[in-house]
This record gives sequence, structure tokens and C-alpha cells, in this order.
Amino acid sequence: MSYYHALIERKFRDVAGSRYEQILKEYRDFIPTEEELQVPPVTSVLVLLDFFSGEIPEEVSGLFLTYRAPVAIVYLIDDQVMRVVTESLGRDSGIKFLEREESRARELVARNCALVEQSGVSCRSLVRTGVKGDEAQAQAGSCGLLVIGKKFGMTAGDNGDISPMVLRLQKAAPCPVVIY
Repeated sequence: MSYYHALIERKFRDVAGSRYEQILKEYRDFIPTEEELQVPPVTSVLVLLDFFSGEIPEEVSGLFLTYRAPVAIVYLIDDQVMRVVTESLGRDSGIKFLEREESRARELVARNCALVEQSGVSCRSLVRTGVKGDEAQAQAGSCGLLVIGKKFGMTAGDNGDISPMVLRLQKAAPCPVVIY
């Protein structure tokens, strides 16, 4: 019998009986299961960056040393922003914007990858253009740990501490998530 099963049995011993399953379902959000408490082995780390997320802090770099798993740093350029720039300023401006954004992205991921590799952890980098939310979920589907900045995916209308896209990714990710 698991610890939590025993806890609920003791707590609701007089009430539980046949209602145990219902009580367990109702308290599921508040009491983690034993499976949720076990830390899964991290075999790969994915760091998602974009225009708003900026540099990876040193504290996060220390996390990479803990796991010693290969790190992939992926910079995502939002396709929708590209479309708006192209439609409002013209095709040439859209191409120039994309070139500048890709150049900035390559510099950022190269600089961050170099810092990760200095600590003795292997790192690869990638710059992708696409629908940011879909691309981020696709990338996160195969990693062991997702590391993401709280400003990732922000838009001009967002004024909260954590971007809605980060919250969505955190809920949908099949792996543990670190938000910095």
C-alpha cells in the first residue's frame, strides 16, 4: 500500500469505505502521487529562447552541471511576427528583419552554448522559424528537462510576470520544467 493511499485511508477511515476512489479523485490536485514525487532521470535538456527571453542566467548554467545531460539551445523566431512585418512594411523589409533576427539569434545561442560547453557539458544549438507555440511544444516533446525563461513568448499586450505561453508549455510538457 502506498504512503498516500495509507494517509487517505487513515484520514478518512470512518468516511472512506466505498468512497475512497471519489476522495482520492477530489484530492488529486492537492496530494501528489508517489509517481509524481519520483524525479525522472534527465537524459537531455532543452532550453528555449526567443526575442524576449534573453541570456541564460548563471544559476541555470549550474543546473546543467547537476545533470550532465546534453543541452540543446533552441531559438524560436515567430512566423506570425514575420508575416506582420512583411505585410506592413513590404517583402524587402520582411527579409531584412528575418536576416537581422537570425543573426542575433545565432550570436545569442552561440554565446550561451559556449558557456555551457565551458562547464564540460555538450551543447548543440538551433535557430528555427515557425509558429512559436506549436514549435515549442514539438521541441519539448522529446526532452528530459525543459528550461524556459518566464518572458518567453511574450507579446505587446502581456503585462504579467509570466507569459501565457510559458504557462501553457509548462502544463503541456511531458517532462519536468524549470522556469527562470
